[in-house]
Amino acid sequence: MLISDDMGWDDYQHIPLLTAKIEAYANAATSNQIAEMLPNSEGKPVVIRLVYKHLPHAEILSVLNVIADQLSGIGIGFEHTVLPYDY
Repeated sequence: MLISDDMGWDDYQHIPLLTAKIEAYANAATSNQIAEMLPNSEGKPVVIRLVYKHLPHAEILSVLNVIADQLSGIGIGFEHTVLPYDY
């Protein structure tokens, strides 16, 4: 599952909105909604991939690492990366 993120990290609503979106994706995976919509996906690993426009600072990276650990605990992978500069 892919999350495309173009908000600036200094926006105070960014982290709450992002975590709500990640939680919604995780809930869809753990409640079998994905398997119902895409039957061929059943039994395959779930990964949420966050692609952001703005490079996060160290504090945000720490938050993303905590999110990754939490998701890993329920069997969901989490990856994050910045969009290429010229995208």
